[in-house]
Amino acid sequence: TPITLGGDHYIAYPAVKGFAEGLEKRLGRNPRIGYIHLDSHLDAYNENETWGKYYHGSPARRISELEAVDMKNMVWVGINGTTGIEAYEYVTKNGGTILTTADIERDGVPAVMEQAIRIAEQGTDAVYVTIDIDIVDQAFSCGTGSYIYGGITAVQLLDIAAALSKANVGALDIVEVSPPLDPSGNTSRLAATTLLSFLKPRLFEFSE
Repeated sequence: TPITLGGDHYIAYPAVKGFAEGLEKRLGRNPRIGYIHLDSHLDAYNENETWGKYYHGSPARRISELEAVDMKNMVWVGINGTTGIEAYEYVTKNGGTILTTADIERDGVPAVMEQAIRIAEQGTDAVYVTIDIDIVDQAFSCGTGSYIYGGITAVQLLDIAAALSKANVGALDIVEVSPPLDPSGNTSRLAATTLLSFLKPRLFEFSE
């Protein structure tokens, strides 16, 4: 299970591309990859006047263009920030699924993640998960460049990671953690604990 730590959220695109190439070699055929995007933002913009088509606001858009990825297997969880009309319409009109913080508050983490995992796994060989730490409310993780108010709690993120540990996740990244922006170290610790919550059953064969 390759794990990538960021850094800018753009790294999700080359990471998924590399994962697809590796999976193709292992399977001996073109793979199908599901994608779960945990973030306050869609990151599905097409192009930016300053950075072009390859930057931290476009990784999901670029990933959706890969041969191994079908938009109907792409799920965005925790959306709560500015999405942009063009990005929103691109996702919804092409079969992507958006699950917001309001959905999590109303239905709870288990129900939302069950839906997300089911969609991402359907007909795929493995699921790639990307976690932007700014999915979490500023009160719990201020050490990121685009923190928001009204995000999920630290406990909810850990519950999400635990749910993902039981899914067919083939690779995962955690991005946008900036230690200098949080001298307390709380954001870095949360990111590390999230990763451990995901890896624990795989490393220690632990089950509840």
